Amino acid sequence: MASQTPSHAGFCLTVADAMQPHTDQIADDTTIDQANDLFDDPRVPYLLVRDAAGRCEGLVTRSRLLVFLARSWYTKRTFIRDTTHQRGPFARPGMTLERADEAMRVGKLRVWPVVDDNGHLLGVLSARHVEGLMTATRQDSSSSAIRQPAAAAEPALSAS
Repeated sequence: MASQTPSHAGFCLTVADAMQPHTDQIADDTTIDQANDLFDDPRVPYLLVRDAAGRCEGLVTRSRLLVFLARSWYTKRTFIRDTTHQRGPFARPGMTLERADEAMRVGKLRVWPVVDDNGHLLGVLSARHVEGLMTATRQDSSSSAIRQPAAAAEPALSAS
């Protein structure tokens, strides 16, 4: 069965429609100690990592740093770029939301960075937000599909 790409008012939803801004970024030469300090703020569940050229390198969470935090001498000498963290590929703004949803489910991603053609961060996709949009557009599609046969049947009845 072919799946339908969710749309709103006849337009296909894309990653650009669903992405949200995100400002919590760190350079890849940030130490684990420095990154851990940023996680003390409860509003920071993850940090986006950028390289020296400003391109998105990935995303790091506190749980990914736990193995390093267990050994205090690691935290001051180890850079984020040397840790295991979520790296590309990243979402692109023109990607369909359906494809992004599938990629996030397969990759078990709760958050996915969105980058431009040069690799610079544009925003993030959250699985919760994407799921909400997908559910809403599926409901819109099914309710319009229910109305369409009735509208198509009217001209046929009046013709007889």
